[in-house]
Amino acid sequence: MEAVGRQAGEVAHDLRNVLTALLGFSTLVLEKTSDPGTRANALELVKASERAAALSARLLSMGRGEVIKPCVLDLHAFLGELEPLLRKLVGKNVLFVVQLSEDPSSIAADESQLEQVLLNLVLNGSEAMPDGGVLALRTAARTVTAGMRISGVPVVEGEYAEITITDTGVGMDTATLARAFEPFFTTKRAAERSGLGLSTAYGIVKNSRGYLWLDSAPGRGTTATIHLPRKPRNA
Repeated sequence: MEAVGRQAGEVAHDLRNVLTALLGFSTLVLEKTSDPGTRANALELVKASERAAALSARLLSMGRGEVIKPCVLDLHAFLGELEPLLRKLVGKNVLFVVQLSEDPSSIAADESQLEQVLLNLVLNGSEAMPDGGVLALRTAARTVTAGMRISGVPVVEGEYAEITITDTGVGMDTATLARAFEPFFTTKRAAERSGLGLSTAYGIVKNSRGYLWLDSAPGRGTTATIHLPRKPRNA
């Protein structure tokens, strides 16, 4: 795995250089043209490049063996800054709804790593609705008590911020759901996705002393739920 990590880091470094050029030229086209067709194509190029950049960042993290360093973060302020980028990832025929609760939103998380998690989950939700639908991101405060379990796993009691990302897409059957967090497992074609997204997201949330799980069934969409501690906890 160490060798794989080093190789992934090398690939990501080269990929980042290419993406820098792609983003630069596509942004320049947007600034120089008013033609609707050209602008639409340039925007799609920007969108695809940003998606690839998110993958590149995950590969670089793998190659460097980076350690997650949670800090106190205002979740709602963070989501407010991230929302424009998330909206760029969502398909044109998908309604993206963001509903932030009025509860306190101070959490323990690594900002850059949490961004990777949300980018991946929003992108997954959007891609699960090729014919359109509704994608909703919501937050809430949750109290976890002793003895509670999430997907059969005991959880640490405390105060958590809850983030849910729900789509009205195709959903997953039981067999697919059981393997969703396996590294390199994907239902997409090889040319479309790496299979690293959900496993990486799960690892990030777990290392942040939080929980990530999925609820899904064919025909009724998927809900990804994240619980992150609202206050830093001792190791």
